[in-house]
Amino acid sequence: MNATISLNITDINFQVGIDFLFFDVKSYSRFKGIKLIPSGCHLLHITNVLTNTRIGRFVNFEKNDFVEMSFDPETETIELKTTDRITTDEQTYITKMVNYKSQSEAKAQIIQSRLLNVDYKKFIDNDKNQVTSNDPTPIESLKLDEEIMKKHRQDGRKDHKFVDKLLQDLEKLNSNQLKLSIIDGNDKRTFVRDGSKDRTKDYLDRTWLINKLHGGSFEGFIEEFKFCFLMTIIINNYGSYLQWKTLMDLFLNSIGILNHKTEESKELMEIIKIQLQVITSLRVGEEEEQPKGEFFQVDLSELHRSFKECLLNMDTVEDVGLKFRYNEIIGILNGLGLDVCDELSEE
Repeated sequence: MNATISLNITDINFQVGIDFLFFDVKSYSRFKGIKLIPSGCHLLHITNVLTNTRIGRFVNFEKNDFVEMSFDPETETIELKTTDRITTDEQTYITKMVNYKSQSEAKAQIIQSRLLNVDYKKFIDNDKNQVTSNDPTPIESLKLDEEIMKKHRQDGRKDHKFVDKLLQDLEKLNSNQLKLSIIDGNDKRTFVRDGSKDRTKDYLDRTWLINKLHGGSFEGFIEEFKFCFLMTIIINNYGSYLQWKTLMDLFLNSIGILNHKTEESKELMEIIKIQLQVITSLRVGEEEEQPKGEFFQVDLSELHRSFKECLLNMDTVEDVGLKFRYNEIIGILNGLGLDVCDELSEE
């Protein structure tokens, strides 16, 4: 038996979801929950369609779990309570639940399970494993701190209440931020080491920067990359989107990683391929009757140059398997209209 979530939400202004599935409360009469959920890591989420904000909670389901899920719109928290057995009333609920397995194809479930298998606790700063679309990343908090303190220096001496409010806002902001690496992708100085004797080499091969993150653990880098993608696509967190693109750019421009961490690079290439497949499946097509507005619309054009540069970097790679993985990615990118190979051949 698979896991089951019991949920009773009647407010039509909310969407309820799990992983890449969304259910409008108004579309399901007497919505009672979700059944036949495969065991493993999943991301539950609730969307307020009026404010366009989303709250999610990571949870690891075991087989036969029956979970009562409640949501407090005032405190914006998702509460979960696991019960050992299903009562008679709960058994009647099951007939009124949405079937997880029937909503997505078997192949899609396998793909999604690869993406959802992430050590999320490393990146969440609360004991409920809860995330929101408004959670800031460290680089966002840092830049906002600078702007707020700049405003404080200009106006703070005139208004003590203003200062108190600033400090409260800063404390709240920093307490809710995601625990991601601090990388300012918009500052070119980020990609050059202080006192470097070969700044061009630093900029072209960013292996040294990846090695500075997560205590030099490339596995930690991959985990953060996977987490940012989930936060982007499912939770609509814009800061995570920027971080995901920055991490992608770092990897594509790290010749040392590609040549010396071949197996890990193969794994990350496979993850990128799966992520691109998900993005492709969620793109709004001209022939579709309804756009998939629940998902973040990813713009890969900003990474176009990095994908092309990585194509050149792959010439230095000897491993055939790694080259094959990247060729698969190029095929997907060309299908998305980026024409990486075509433009490269024209130059």
